[in-house]
Amino acid sequence: QLARRLFAGDPVFSTTSFDALLAAVVAGVGGAVLPDVLAGGIAGITAVGEDSVDRGIWLAVPSGYREIERIVVVRDWLERSIASLSA
Repeated sequence: QLARRLFAGDPVFSTTSFDALLAAVVAGVGGAVLPDVLAGGIAGITAVGEDSVDRGIWLAVPSGYREIERIVVVRDWLERSIASLSA
């Protein structure tokens, strides 16, 4: 819905990959709704509008693995990293 508000016409490219979408924008295919962390700082890409989309991040881990140290380390790092973006 955000893309339809920002851009006129029908989509000319559709993908579920942010990497492919970013490559299409850089190649001049058109505009896209991309996360700031992905598109920010790339020459030739300009943010338009101040709209934002909140999306949840899920870490899917089998219940028997939740307390394995390497899983805990990654989970804690994700929590700290995401919290620092909001601060």
